[in-house]
Amino acid sequence: MLIKYHDLEAYYLQRRLELLHLLDQFANEAFENEDYEMDDNDPKIEILRKEYSDVIDPENVCLTLKKIYPDHLFGIESKRSK
Repeated sequence: MLIKYHDLEAYYLQRRLELLHLLDQFANEAFENEDYEMDDNDPKIEILRKEYSDVIDPENVCLTLKKIYPDHLFGIESKRSK
């Protein structure tokens, strides 16, 4: 039973790592494109909601992204100043 628990825990940790990698790519794209703004209806957000609903709350994907990558780091104004 303990082995099954650890396998399940490892599976969810791997899923979270995959999600973090995708979020990082998403943020880099937003950082590179100064006209880009994060939107709740963005197709990438929808994909994350569907694919990773087992490791994050699908209703709060955009909020999660905004918490991880706040506007002062990836907003349009900070892009222009760099």
